[in-house]
Amino acid sequence: LSTSNNFTYTTSGSNATITGYTGTNAAVVIPSTIGGLAVRTVSGPGFANNLNITSVTIPNSVTSIGSNAFAGAPNLATVNLGTGVTSLGAQAFYNCDALTAIAIPAGLTTIGSEALGGCDALASISVDPSNPVFSDVGGVLFNKLQTTLVQYPGGLAGATYTIPASVTVIGEGSFRDNATLASVTIPNTVTAIGANAFDGSQLLYDVTIGTGVTTIGADAFANIGTLTSATFLRTQAIVIPAGLFPNAVTVYYMNGATGYTVANGYTPYSLVPLST
Repeated sequence: LSTSNNFTYTTSGSNATITGYTGTNAAVVIPSTIGGLAVRTVSGPGFANNLNITSVTIPNSVTSIGSNAFAGAPNLATVNLGTGVTSLGAQAFYNCDALTAIAIPAGLTTIGSEALGGCDALASISVDPSNPVFSDVGGVLFNKLQTTLVQYPGGLAGATYTIPASVTVIGEGSFRDNATLASVTIPNTVTAIGANAFDGSQLLYDVTIGTGVTTIGADAFANIGTLTSATFLRTQAIVIPAGLFPNAVTVYYMNGATGYTVANGYTPYSLVPLST
């Protein structure tokens, strides 16, 4: 492990990886070279929970930002990603509550789970139109074909959201710890809701789940103290996994639908047929 200008780094051949920062500057510019070597990676958790950083600039030389690299940096408000970044690790900027917007460059083609999750002030994610893998609609991050919702910004304005009909998959942790949404409608096109998708949403009280959903991941709606009702529009029976919702939730299903049960005989919710 070496140090230069308050950056710690490791080396591999002609490349360097930034592993941490011991300085106190608020505006941090990652160097493109260090010790005569090209900086290719910023590893995690090198800047995690840093209280001083308010902005970071990633040079074009960097291709990868590691998991948890900047997670929990509470004052990080501005992130400038270089054009060379191709990979953003899981939870790379998780819980960066001052971050308000971020632009995804054309070459960034791998984004790990919840890389931009839990950011309470994040109001917009924009994607370079020439990016071949990702796109944005209304500040929300999707895959290119908009069949997978990758990340809903934690601070996007608006209390209600209807997921677009193009979506078939709601990504893992994509709404986790959201700070603005009170009501979400999941369209009939969606077949799968990822693990922890809405886990910990701070204001969510109502969710409507379309007819197409057949798979719901673990803890998809866990830890939502405000959630009072969930409505399933699917007429075919669906087994609701134990612990899917908080105990106080009333689960509504279509009148005439049969077989709605709670897995393993565990029944913490009220199951109520909808009047038609």
